[in-house]
Amino acid sequence: MILEIQRSGISDSAVLEAMKIVPVHKFEEGMSEDERCFSAVSVVQLAEMLISLDLKADEKVLHLKTCTGYEAALLSKLARAVVTVGLSPRFAERVKKIYSELSYESITVILSDPSIGWEKEAPYDKILITCSLDEVPSSLFDQLKEGGRLVGLKRSDEHGVELSIIVFDKKNGRVEEITGRDAGDSGEK
Repeated sequence: MILEIQRSGISDSAVLEAMKIVPVHKFEEGMSEDERCFSAVSVVQLAEMLISLDLKADEKVLHLKTCTGYEAALLSKLARAVVTVGLSPRFAERVKKIYSELSYESITVILSDPSIGWEKEAPYDKILITCSLDEVPSSLFDQLKEGGRLVGLKRSDEHGVELSIIVFDKKNGRVEEITGRDAGDSGEK
């Protein structure tokens, strides 16, 4: 997995280190292929999304859609606190157990509709959406701190199969979609 990411040109040391130390197999064990939600996102695309977040170690992140729990585990290695929201009680209980076994204490698992976020702990420095959207709900932008960033996936073809990364920054009370190098790059940090 790490070689695949590096071959794509990604060299961000913090993201690569997180992907090396978080045991992806723990999050995949006992799950069917259909249940492995993060598999819709390639590991390279996930690394690009993490880099695009431009995370700082003291930040609080909202992660939307819990699924296997792998993405939130990665976020916990890059940020101070992570709130992950998902709809499945079975997934929520499963990832809570895994996080406890791995001593990932900075992650809070919330059972709720990920499309509305989690206002109770807002505002967030960053928001990562790992389920594809047609449009980002405005309520999520309301939960983003001034100067914050939201990174998500958008269906980029008419069949909803291809996904592209979308990045929004909140500045001066306004939300603006940004693209290209401004959204982060794959270089060394």
